[in-house]
Amino acid sequence: MGAKAAPRIAAASLMRRFLWTVAAGTLGQSGAAVAFPLVDPTNVGSLAGASDLAGPDAQDLTHQLQIANGLPGLASAGGWTFVPRLGFQESLTDNVMQVHSPMRWDLTTAFSPGITIAGNTQRAQVRLDYAPVLIMNARTGSQNALNQQLNGTATVTAISDLAFVDLRALAGVQSTRGAAGGYGTIGAGDAGGLTAGSMSGFGATTGVGANKENTVQTTSVSISPYLLHKFGDYGTAKLGYSLNLSQNSPTTGVQFLPFPAGGGNSQKLMTTEQTVEFKSGDFLNDFQDTLDVDMSQSTSTNQIGSITTFGTVATAPTSLRSSRQIVTNALNYALNRKVTLTVSIGHENIVYTGSNATSINDMTWSFGGTYNPNQNSSITVSYGHLQGADALSFSGHYQLTARTAITGSYSDTLGTQLENLQRQLNQGVVGANGSLVNAQTGGQLFGSTNATPIQPGVFHFKTLTATATTQLNRDTLSLTLNMSNQVSTGGSSVTLGSSQTNGIIMQWTHDLRPDLRLSTSASYNILTGGIGGGSQSIAFNSSLIYTISETLSASARYSFFKSTSSSALLSLYEDILVVGITKLF
Repeated sequence: MGAKAAPRIAAASLMRRFLWTVAAGTLGQSGAAVAFPLVDPTNVGSLAGASDLAGPDAQDLTHQLQIANGLPGLASAGGWTFVPRLGFQESLTDNVMQVHSPMRWDLTTAFSPGITIAGNTQRAQVRLDYAPVLIMNARTGSQNALNQQLNGTATVTAISDLAFVDLRALAGVQSTRGAAGGYGTIGAGDAGGLTAGSMSGFGATTGVGANKENTVQTTSVSISPYLLHKFGDYGTAKLGYSLNLSQNSPTTGVQFLPFPAGGGNSQKLMTTEQTVEFKSGDFLNDFQDTLDVDMSQSTSTNQIGSITTFGTVATAPTSLRSSRQIVTNALNYALNRKVTLTVSIGHENIVYTGSNATSINDMTWSFGGTYNPNQNSSITVSYGHLQGADALSFSGHYQLTARTAITGSYSDTLGTQLENLQRQLNQGVVGANGSLVNAQTGGQLFGSTNATPIQPGVFHFKTLTATATTQLNRDTLSLTLNMSNQVSTGGSSVTLGSSQTNGIIMQWTHDLRPDLRLSTSASYNILTGGIGGGSQSIAFNSSLIYTISETLSASARYSFFKSTSSSALLSLYEDILVVGITKLF
């Protein structure tokens, strides 16, 4: 691998240690919906013994950028690294409009400059991956577009041991009607540029089953200043404020950050939040008491009052306001080194106005616990009454063997789709390949979001995500299950109503030799409800990634997508051949 690779892999290992230490430190939280950003300095190192995951390790990291020497830029302690890149991709498709008929072939050129930034200093911890993607078609100029792909998180220390600022940003493209094979670029990594999509099966450039007419550009950005102070052994107090802006907008052409141009059917959400927390310290020995006061105010707007997709019309509210006041007191008891029990009680007042008028004013309660079977595993389960419903929640990571790991989470939350997106972003940390992962489990965050149809309204979201990964000497195999059920709270004039998405994604990567990797993925997705009344889709991708030099790589890919639906207009298939090259600087 070469002498130059050693410090890069060491840096990657340090970053991975940080991410999993954060994950271990957050698993003890209650099952309430995460609102204020989950990760703060009190999480880091809060669980002694958190260590590296056995398994993918350096070999997996070295191929995330499609080059054998890994990501040249994961900064170790005390450093900054900037890795600019250029990506070029040429595609041949037999259905550029992605319609039932008439099918039209085209040549698509995609160009993407990008940058990865990693920093770890006393004042800032930053992880960002950004890549705008320009798409141009030889025969069908109406499909030309400039899309945005961005994942970023940062913690800035304004005053040591007192004042901090959390910054988060997300941008990606997702299917308007859902069920696009479970693929989408929300939260996906684009490290290494265009060819990164060749491994995951859905590039930020040529998405199977998704074009301008049935995709939206989604963005979300937040800033959260807060005070954090430790009062000796008595405890730690936190006082914070957060502002989050989110939007999804049809990909009508050129999309700019932080928010794309609105256009018809776009939705916007602005959320402000205030939080106060006091967590007791060591003076209670095996007990820890946490008091949380959380208040938020949200305003949603839709630019026009209807959504039209292949003749399906739904009347959407032009505005929606909501507010939450939640007070929770949770008590943890360390039964032994492996088991911690948790019980909580509180009160919530949740109000939504408009055609989805909803009011919840009642007591909250929950009980559960955290089990740490070994130093690389932690599982949290709770059951209680939260957000107006009795619900189970769990999250965890379990190291089944030295080579096999299982991650999973289940949640039941209330809100709009953009509120759910903000909630997921607050749980995220940027992983080694530039993707956003769940800080509690290390698993997927947006798998169900990418497969769910876009629609306004207030829903109960029941979401299950589970992934099993096995790392062999030259192979990596993974199986992911995504299940999401969004149930309308009623009272809405939105005829699309509730929908359910179930999907499975299988991925296999094989190192044919040190400079050549084969990556294959297949998915099956079922959508019930939503636009068209329901559909099924399958997607298959297979790619070869060749390392030309330390900073230059090339790829070739074949993709196939097929969708069947009760609506003939939504039944289609597409074949895509792609070649690409990426240069790092």
